[in-house]
Amino acid sequence: MNNSAPFFHGNESYAFPDGFASLEEFLSAGRMPPREFLMNFHRTYVSLGFSTGYRWFTPWGNFSVGGGVRGGLVRIAYDDNVYRPFDPALREGNNRWTPMNSIWTSVALDRRDLFFDPSRGYYLFGRVALHGLLPAEREHYMRSDTNAQLFVPLFNVPVTENWNFRMTLGLHSGVSFIFRQPFDRDLVVEDANRLALDGMFIARGWGSEFRNKGHALWNNWAELRMPLVPGLLAWDFFFDAAGVAGTEEGQTLHSYFGGGNFGIENMRFSLGGGLRFTIPQFPFRLSLASRFRVVDGDVRWQQGSLFRGAGFNPDTGWGGFPGMDPVLSIAITF
Repeated sequence: MNNSAPFFHGNESYAFPDGFASLEEFLSAGRMPPREFLMNFHRTYVSLGFSTGYRWFTPWGNFSVGGGVRGGLVRIAYDDNVYRPFDPALREGNNRWTPMNSIWTSVALDRRDLFFDPSRGYYLFGRVALHGLLPAEREHYMRSDTNAQLFVPLFNVPVTENWNFRMTLGLHSGVSFIFRQPFDRDLVVEDANRLALDGMFIARGWGSEFRNKGHALWNNWAELRMPLVPGLLAWDFFFDAAGVAGTEEGQTLHSYFGGGNFGIENMRFSLGGGLRFTIPQFPFRLSLASRFRVVDGDVRWQQGSLFRGAGFNPDTGWGGFPGMDPVLSIAITF
């Protein structure tokens, strides 16, 4: 909420909601206000979408293009005699049905041998979406997503007649941006639609960072994949590195990541391993992750909820095993 002085519009670089005395205090709390300063609201969204695509088989892989449009109505309802949302996009159009439309297009090149459990090949993907087609809509922004993946077989050693000891190296890097539409409209995006580390698919184990939203996201992972039961179950070792930048409006790569706005201290790292089901009907992962970050050039391990050593000091990040965090996620395929 933001219904007591000082009042902010909500998108100023120095703004902070009720429950805090300064921006620094808000950031140190992970952008999460105390429960007594949170408000209730109801969001109803009804939409209908259409999409299409076409795929060509080429010597370099399956080349595909696609696109779609979605139209709908949204209504945000809360008692404005009591509450004033801190998020300006949430605050506009209270208790009114307003349009909420988007249009998108994508292109991809896929040379993986098996899309849901690849052992070799590469995948390139790009998508651009425009949210807010009409002036009356509450949000107006564009979002782009670009991803690249590479899978390299490392070895394949026969052990029994039915099982080979083999391992695949998987690499992924992707960037996402939210930026202004080319129609001279203000950049307006609801906080829930900004980019973040979710701790399940991006920066595994870092669910505590979900409130740290931004307009640019860099996501990387490396995995060593070893089938345990071919076609059913695999064990993966992983290393994740991801970060969010650009809480201010920007339109160029430099405005998000340049000029000292983004550095290694923005990154969140995790490593661990876990089981992955390799059937499309049950695409789940169960992993354990150890987390760390870099502060003033020093590695700071984060305290986990399982297997934590008795001598670990959460203030310095040292002094014993930091522990691990369980992560249940879906093995997303594209």
